[in-house]
Amino acid sequence: MRIFATALLACVITTAASVAATDYWAFGDSITRGEGGGFNLDPDPGSSTDCLAASPYPTKCGYHWRLEDALTTLAGIDNDVLNRGVAGETTGTGISRIDEAGEPLSASRCTDPDAGDVLLLMEGTNDISGAISTTTIKANLGIMIGKATTKCVHSVIASTVRRLMAGTALGSKEGDPGHLPTSLLTTKIVALAGEKNRAYVDVWSPLCPDQPCYGFTQPPTTNFWGRLGAGDPGHVSYLGYDVMAPLFEAAILADPLPDAVTPLGPSGDSMNTTPTFSWNEDVNSDWYFLEVDGGVSYQRWHPEEEEQTPGVNICTGGVCTFDPGVALADGDHTWRVRTRNLRGVGSWSPTSSFGVWTAPPGATTLVYPDHDIFDTMPTTPVYRWTAIANATEYDLVVDNVSQGIYQATTVCSGGLCSTTPATALMLGPHSWSVQTANPLFPGPTSSVIAFDVLACDLPVDVDLPDPGEVNEIVNEQACEDLSAVNGYVVGATGVVTFHAGVSIALGDGFSVLTGGTFTARVDY
Repeated sequence: MRIFATALLACVITTAASVAATDYWAFGDSITRGEGGGFNLDPDPGSSTDCLAASPYPTKCGYHWRLEDALTTLAGIDNDVLNRGVAGETTGTGISRIDEAGEPLSASRCTDPDAGDVLLLMEGTNDISGAISTTTIKANLGIMIGKATTKCVHSVIASTVRRLMAGTALGSKEGDPGHLPTSLLTTKIVALAGEKNRAYVDVWSPLCPDQPCYGFTQPPTTNFWGRLGAGDPGHVSYLGYDVMAPLFEAAILADPLPDAVTPLGPSGDSMNTTPTFSWNEDVNSDWYFLEVDGGVSYQRWHPEEEEQTPGVNICTGGVCTFDPGVALADGDHTWRVRTRNLRGVGSWSPTSSFGVWTAPPGATTLVYPDHDIFDTMPTTPVYRWTAIANATEYDLVVDNVSQGIYQATTVCSGGLCSTTPATALMLGPHSWSVQTANPLFPGPTSSVIAFDVLACDLPVDVDLPDPGEVNEIVNEQACEDLSAVNGYVVGATGVVTFHAGVSIALGDGFSVLTGGTFTARVDY
């Protein structure tokens, strides 16, 4: 990121579209709000008071209208410049107002990945006329910038302009007691921008502080200043705002929208539950949004220059690092980073993944087959067992022979895991078990279930209740081909277990819709 010591008078326009709309909050006194009394903050488009009309603008429109129009139509930035200027305000009052309802810092934007809000701060003129020291003014402005950082709002700091004292000739610095302290304040605001690593907008130099600045009676080319009435101390004229708006625009457009960064770490598997995240620095990005597990575990904007300790950069030597200090649960995790600067919010980085494993997984519980199987030969039954939270793979062993290592992401869903190995079973006794594991630890082996595969001669018409019969008790174990049954099989309380492993617990009877060829075992 760069510090902008000055802002150019001539704005170089570069087309760049932000991926998310950006709110710019113009915060300050009457110089921000608009010229003189009778402020027209919401003029009617197309009317004689339309602030977005072609220059010259109506005299009661602040610089924010010109800035919003330029950023939208010339630079292609989807934005709103919100006028939050208050006439007569001092920086001390600004500190209290800035986070009130409806003001720039009324809500935090820290956890919103689309938030690119920017505070355009220009205040201090009324402090000078109130004999408040420039040291105090600088401190107050620093407090407001600090508040903005806390709410994850980016900020720009601008110098103020001279407020002509009553009796001072229009445009003249001679005899104006506010000229010297305002000039000194400008120097201190430049220093503040450097200390806070914030863009600086110089409105002091272009608006004639060190040479005659003419009033409304002079040619329009120099008509930057003027009194709106006998008691008015002098405000920027509409031509002054024509100068001021491009200064803010130049600071906003000084850097292109930042690119996507590359995640560096963590990656792979480890026992570290609080890893430090690192990515490459983008020279055009001032803020970074770190998102872990899609925001479930952690998400927040981070200014690169102030994080846990003010003045300490999270980016040094081209690499940015941050430790959220949030303990992650065992399992697989994902993370990514988004960039941001004064133009708006940039792109997401590619998503990176890593694993945290601090303990072996627990033992699974075998579900099916859990008793003898009646089937035709050879049979390849479906094996089912419960999914374990921190298990990433399962070793299925049938008759003391491993059937392969199955990944949880492939065989598990809804709390159950299931697979049909290629090994066919013949008539006789068999057994099976499952061992859990994660990338760093093997888990225990489940209990072993023994079962027999029994012959199933089809059809056996008397073994199951006929369609439509209710509460017929079947006191034997058998199989039946239900492919020809049209409708439902109805029976009493018990359990129906299909050879595919689907077990249906029954309450006050059961109904099984038949629509294909399968065999069923009925246990009562």
